[in-house]
Amino acid sequence: MEKPKNKMGQVDFILFATILILVSVGIIMVYSASSYASLHSKYYNYDDMFF
Repeated sequence: MEKPKNKMGQVDFILFATILILVSVGIIMVYSASSYASLHSKYYNYDDMFF
């Protein structure tokens, strides 16, 4: 009796790299926006590394 073959396909590296790049750019954009907001706000004591 034969063992059932693995039905998983190959990993799509182009899709994986695209998602990784988009997530990285998104994280940088969020950090940049929060840094700007805290740098120009008296509430955060004008500290760009507050967050």
